Amino acid sequence: MADPAPLQPIDGVARTGDYLSFHAALRPQATALIADGRALSFAELRDRARFAASALAQAGIGPGGFVCVEWTGLLDHMPLVMALESLGAASASFLPDAAAQDHAEMLAHADLVLSDRPLAGAARRTMGIATLGAGLKAAGDPPKPPIDPASVYRMVTSSGTTGAPKVIAITLGQTERRLDVIQWMVGFSATSRFVHCMPYTFQGAQFQASACLRAGGTGIHVGLSELWDGLAEKKATHTAVLPFHFTMLQSDETLLALPEGLTITSYGGAIPEPVRARFRQARPDIRLFETYATNELGTIAVRLTDGSYQCCPGSEVQIVDGDHRPLPPGAEGIVRIRKTGMVPGYIYNARASAEKFRDGWFYPGDVGVKPDAALFRILGREDSLINVGGVKFSADEHERVLTALPEIADACLLSRPNDKGENEIWVAVVSAAEMPFDTLADLVSTALPDLIGTINILTVNQIPRTTSGKVQRQAVLDALNRREG
Repeated sequence: MADPAPLQPIDGVARTGDYLSFHAALRPQATALIADGRALSFAELRDRARFAASALAQAGIGPGGFVCVEWTGLLDHMPLVMALESLGAASASFLPDAAAQDHAEMLAHADLVLSDRPLAGAARRTMGIATLGAGLKAAGDPPKPPIDPASVYRMVTSSGTTGAPKVIAITLGQTERRLDVIQWMVGFSATSRFVHCMPYTFQGAQFQASACLRAGGTGIHVGLSELWDGLAEKKATHTAVLPFHFTMLQSDETLLALPEGLTITSYGGAIPEPVRARFRQARPDIRLFETYATNELGTIAVRLTDGSYQCCPGSEVQIVDGDHRPLPPGAEGIVRIRKTGMVPGYIYNARASAEKFRDGWFYPGDVGVKPDAALFRILGREDSLINVGGVKFSADEHERVLTALPEIADACLLSRPNDKGENEIWVAVVSAAEMPFDTLADLVSTALPDLIGTINILTVNQIPRTTSGKVQRQAVLDALNRREG
């Protein structure tokens, strides 16, 4: 009889559950997860993951399977994701209150959907999370399949990086490369406390939590409104945020109370310069990693203090023209990227793959420039470059100026033709405080340069964004068109 396939890491690839078992054996009572006033030790988390794996195996889930899991909280979610990984099955996370189109394709293709509520669009079976494993007689360790770097670990919805939702499949091998980048960049250890507020529909948060768990650290989930105060209360060493989270940090007292030496990783776009300056001046001890990242590739680069980006090892960025030819240093053009850990395309959507992936490169839809071989700058997005009367400018840049103002919680710039067919600027604004419309309009007009022409202002309750924090500009324009007729 042939020897069984090895379970040890292959080409540097391992399962997060194997790290969990290691820490559970050495430090069984050490805290692994905290959420909603409850905690799980490493031993308890290991046992929960084993029980979930047994229940899922009994339900017919095995290698190559795919299960969608509703986000109901950290202590429920993490054991299920780890159980599916141990079975050689892929997992995907979805929010109960997300728009149906955000996860429709994944639900339709899943072998099983775990949710405690009725769901439309689930093609096969739905089981309750609370009742999973009911009637299970024994919760032993089901057989683990051999580690295959090409097996799918996570299915993730991506905007690509804007537009209609698309699905990517991230393998174990690609996951390992992405976790490598996170680990050497932020440096988790057994004393780390990763405090975060994002659900695991945001893949950056899930990967950071996994990296922390692998190192033997503690993952702590808090509510959105608790984030900044919670970092101090929970003695955080690390956190991951989106740019809009910084708009919630209004108090200097809260900023000064943040733990000494805190590491903050920001995903989803540039942080407004006034926010950066505030951190540099008040809290120079805090490590702030402002990343350039996508679901398709993982973390690509980190922003420097002068606004340029330094590529992470394993990443390559080029600036090309419309015919995909590399441009010389200093020339503005289309950004394309390739790196270790990237996916080769989208699943279920060959057309989108052909548009965004070409000859091993990914085209995120950004416009940029490389001043030299080592650095690059992002000037804006192809779909956010606004042309008004021949003057072109980046909507992203001016949105950052507006959201840096304490009176403005969020903003979106776009152009719309007037009755004469001439483009005019519209600004959708979420006010951070009650104020007369004229006062708000004066504030916006003063913050924006005169050269962009007539400014029309629209007050809204919320700016629609993707799960990674990018403005859904077309959705704002559609709402404006419906309003204006």
